[in-house]
Parts: sequence; structure tokens; C-alpha cells
Amino acid sequence: MHSEVVNIPRDRIAALIGSKGRNKKQVETRGKCKLNISSSGTVTIKATDAENLLSVKQVVEAIGRGFNPDAAVLLFRDEYALEILDMNAYTRSKARLATLRSRVIGRKGAARRKLEQITGTAICIYGKTIGIIGKSEDAYLAQRAMEMILEGSNHVSVFRWIGDQLQ
Repeated sequence: MHSEVVNIPRDRIAALIGSKGRNKKQVETRGKCKLNISSSGTVTIKATDAENLLSVKQVVEAIGRGFNPDAAVLLFRDEYALEILDMNAYTRSKARLATLRSRVIGRKGAARRKLEQITGTAICIYGKTIGIIGKSEDAYLAQRAMEMILEGSNHVSVFRWIGDQLQ
């Protein structure tokens, strides 16, 4: 029996459990594991298979990072990956962090939505992190694009760069 402990924010516990425990049951069934979720946000994962344990850990982390559980369970598929970017790596200032978050999201979420559309990924901005779920190569492209935006690149230039990469 293998086990792993993951901490998620308290406000994401309900999303992990789901209505009437539906999300928790789905993760346990697909991941062939048992989840023990404490009220403090500590999730203990127990699985007989180490590979399943890794997949379940990623799904739990994704839900903890703000992803919808329906998007997070895509991580059970081998071709999907979870990328997490820490915006703290790009600034030390809280005011600048808010500016970076705004740049990544765009006006009314337009930049994030367009990036999701072009790369075929799911992107979630939660707290100081940016999470990306998608097929490995698509997640990498979206991650690189986010890094470019965080480093100050113009949105139009970034979208053009992605277009060039996809051809």
C-alpha cells in the first residue's frame, strides 16, 4: 500500500468532495484509491499502485489549485499533464502581483480564454499560481506563453508566437 499527503486550501475541500461526495467517489474509483480529507485541507491518498497514486495526487493538486473537478480528472489520461507556474517568481511586490494576474487574465478573462482556445488547454489562475491542464505539448505551449506574458511580452506577440508554433 502506497500513500501520499497533499495539502489543499480549505476553500477547495468542498470542490474535491463534491455534491453528495460525487467528486471524491469519482477520483477514488478512477484512481483505484482511498481519499481521507481532513477539515484543515490535508488529503491522505492511499493506493495499491504507485502509478495510480501519482495520477490521483495530480488530480487532487489540480482541484486544490482551483480547477473544476471535471477538468482535473483528465489527468488520469497518460497524455495529459499539469503545469503550475508560481507568479512570485516574477515579482516580489504585492501590487505587481496583482498587475501580473490582470495581464494573464486579460479584460473580462479574454486573454486566458483565447490562450485556452488556441492551445486546447484548461487554465486556472488561483492565488499566486497559474495552473494549466492539457495534452503535454499543448500544456507546455500554454506554459511558455504564460511565461512570456509574465515577462512583459505583448499579448498579440504571444498569440502570434503560438500560431507559429502550431503550424
